Amino acid sequence: MSRPETVGAMSEAGGTEVIEQELIAILCAVLDADPDEFDSGTRIAGHANWDSMGSLEVMVQIENAFAVRLDLRAYHAVRTVAELATLVRTTSKSG
Repeated sequence: MSRPETVGAMSEAGGTEVIEQELIAILCAVLDADPDEFDSGTRIAGHANWDSMGSLEVMVQIENAFAVRLDLRAYHAVRTVAELATLVRTTSKSG
């Protein structure tokens, strides 16, 4: 997982792809999924194992991995892996 001190540097260097890969790893671990099931455009809620408990577990794992505090409403508004990466990146910049 990402080191909190590197999230800002990754985002400044255009590291959205790196963030996406870490998010996919979290999604796979929580949802018991294969990495091939996700890419930047994947609709997260469309995954067969996605449910309310999985959603909360993913959120907690993201907050721990990136040392951020996600706004619950903003998190629930996210639809794709790319949107989730943007949320993490912008939260880490403002946090």
